[in-house]
Amino acid sequence: MATWRASVTALVKTIVGAGVLGLPFAFAQTGFLVGIALLSLAAAAQLFALHLLAQLSLSAISRAETPSYRSFALQAFGSATGAAWVEAINAVHCFGTGTSYLIVIGDLCPPLVRASGVRVAALCERRVWIALLALLVELPLFSRRTLDALKLTSAIGNAAVALVAALTALFAAGVLHPASTPSSPVSVLPPPDYSSPLASKVGVLGVYVFAFACAMNLPTLVVEMARPSVRRVGSALSVGVGLSALLYLLVGGCGAVAFGESVSPNLLLSFPTDGAARWWLRVVSSLASPCSSRVTVAMLVDSLDLALGLVGGSTGMLIGFIFPAIFYYQVKRREMYTQDTADEETTDSKSGTLGDDLEHSTAYRLIDRGPTSYMRNGAFVMAVGGTLLIPVLVGAQVLKIVGS
Repeated sequence: MATWRASVTALVKTIVGAGVLGLPFAFAQTGFLVGIALLSLAAAAQLFALHLLAQLSLSAISRAETPSYRSFALQAFGSATGAAWVEAINAVHCFGTGTSYLIVIGDLCPPLVRASGVRVAALCERRVWIALLALLVELPLFSRRTLDALKLTSAIGNAAVALVAALTALFAAGVLHPASTPSSPVSVLPPPDYSSPLASKVGVLGVYVFAFACAMNLPTLVVEMARPSVRRVGSALSVGVGLSALLYLLVGGCGAVAFGESVSPNLLLSFPTDGAARWWLRVVSSLASPCSSRVTVAMLVDSLDLALGLVGGSTGMLIGFIFPAIFYYQVKRREMYTQDTADEETTDSKSGTLGDDLEHSTAYRLIDRGPTSYMRNGAFVMAVGGTLLIPVLVGAQVLKIVGS
């Protein structure tokens, strides 16, 4: 069983990934004020979604059941077909997430090899590095069956991201110097740069969504936690999401300050590749995550912001926000309906009425206005709002592709 600290570490590693490298570019597109607001909103929404799933998971454990993302889908949609669609979307999301990691590897490793002075042509080819990292790093990690089994690699990955954050802060503080002076600083408000297509500015909203989408692993995290309770799970979620948000804010803000509006969609490409930077190659390999057939797509796609925005705005929104909200809303609605029916049958047997007892109806309405009702209403708003955002975010990415 995982300790509370191990659970927090696993949650942070689940949240923090390739999205952290796209945040400085997102800040440059939206400005600091809007960027911080969107980052905070995404963090709060993901924390709420995780709490919804945690409530369902703890309820299942109390009934001696094993919670899972699929089991909640089955309860919510009432059929194996609906659950199968959720699993298919989850698979597509994992595919896109893994592809983004491989894009990072393919972007970064060749220039680092060239800067190190190695004159092996194959090692300067991005496709070679994508294939090597997928086979030697990601495939072995993919075979692990529990999150707790990944606690060592999670700790290494978190340390690697922390190192990237520290380097970015040093660039922003002027201790380290970019390869070239930023053309212009990132503005506080959204930049009035009309030469930049609107689709580019709207499209980065998917990056903020991608950065936090991690809800599919929450039931497993609760199951593997030692002595799970509302307090222990809730505190782990709050600390994990809070630490992730602070790390994102540090990297996004410092990256935007250090490299200005010319910051690359992949932050690491803005780092100079000479001198002490040559050892970054040993850090990047720890940022990988499980994947398989994603290698081909990563070899063809070389724009990290496009990958993050498209995945975040589609499957990331569904898996991380919309589905958890639907699960909670549907499961709790059915539980309340079942309880209401049972209460009516009890009242009928005692009073001989047909279930129209006003006192009973009033009591039920009072229960429905409790904390569960507020969370259920919030889940409804999240599900509807997220669904309305998907065509906007995906459409922005499609316009970027067509425009290029």
